Amino acid sequence: MARKPEAVFSDYIREHLPNVDISRVESLANLGFPDMVVANKETGAVGFLENKVVSRGLKIALRPHQASFLYRHWSYGCPAYLLVKHLPIGKRIGIVNLYHGGQSLELVENGLRVDPVARWPSNGVHWEAIRDYLSGAVRP
Repeated sequence: MARKPEAVFSDYIREHLPNVDISRVESLANLGFPDMVVANKETGAVGFLENKVVSRGLKIALRPHQASFLYRHWSYGCPAYLLVKHLPIGKRIGIVNLYHGGQSLELVENGLRVDPVARWPSNGVHWEAIRDYLSGAVRP
């Protein structure tokens, strides 16, 4: 059975984020809980990361309770982010967009039309920058 694109992307994130401990979460108790809890091994800082893959159109399949969790926790000052890989069908190299939780409600409405915090080609992601955002060392 083929794995879903988000599961493959999740593994890719886990392999490339330096000096972090990632706990993948599948919560039935709180459906809005993000895919990953990321702890910086050097500082102990913890952040939340939801990841999505978009292959058709510009809509991000972010459910309302996911958007709400990211938005609320961002507003509390928690590092809460959404990492979206845009890989249109037929393309070999996509784009990876990083959005902060405060953008999540706008993302539900406007999808990839929303300007990200950062953007990289999928073969040139700046993983250290993502780690720094997730640990709260950098805040947009």
